[in-house]
Amino acid sequence: MTHRSNSIKSTMNTRNKLQEILGFVFDFDGTLVDSKIDFPLMKEKIVQLLKKWDVYVKGIDDKLYALELIQFGCNSLRKDPLALARFREEALTIVEHLEMERCSNAIPFPDTERALNEIHQRGYKIGIISRNGKTAIKEVLSRFSFPHDVVLTRDDVEKIKPDPSHLLKAINVLGLKPSQTAMVGDHPIDMKCGKGAGVFIVGVLTGVSTERDLREAGADVIVRNLAELVANLRSYGIQT
Repeated sequence: MTHRSNSIKSTMNTRNKLQEILGFVFDFDGTLVDSKIDFPLMKEKIVQLLKKWDVYVKGIDDKLYALELIQFGCNSLRKDPLALARFREEALTIVEHLEMERCSNAIPFPDTERALNEIHQRGYKIGIISRNGKTAIKEVLSRFSFPHDVVLTRDDVEKIKPDPSHLLKAINVLGLKPSQTAMVGDHPIDMKCGKGAGVFIVGVLTGVSTERDLREAGADVIVRNLAELVANLRSYGIQT
């Protein structure tokens, strides 16, 4: 009886939260598209670059993602502007090559276009934020019909997610408040970003993360895919 009561309470809380939502901000890789970017290889190559520039610290790659490792390298070389510029150029060349190699063949998940179109038709504003570069994102968006009101890549912001400023900038462009926004993503980075921004957080199981990973990182609700998110909007009778 207690379990059922908790389940009903959870469903009611989700419905109440969704009724306040006027816009959704989506992660890109693993949420909208299956790009298959080789992030472990990217990280490995950046570690090799750190070693080449003699700024590698043992164990640092256990704590940081590839883009954060690049920032670590830049910080380590900040006293030598020329070296910093060369390191950053080499690092971004590695990242952009791996992104474009995969994004040129990236495809949406089966439910993506239909779900985004229905969300858009229901009157919600739609944003997309990504740690990927602008060139890679534009390449994918040029091939598929994703309704959206704003796209912010790493090239469009000073700090990338999980820093909440990435998401907050998108919310500002959409003309919304955090309380009116839901962040939808497949990775703990997305959950942490949403938590920091104070938005409703939807974890989606289309990436590599488990339900436990997403809940521990701050997800308010978990869905298997975007079709299930839209089904929830329908079943709750929510429409703006």
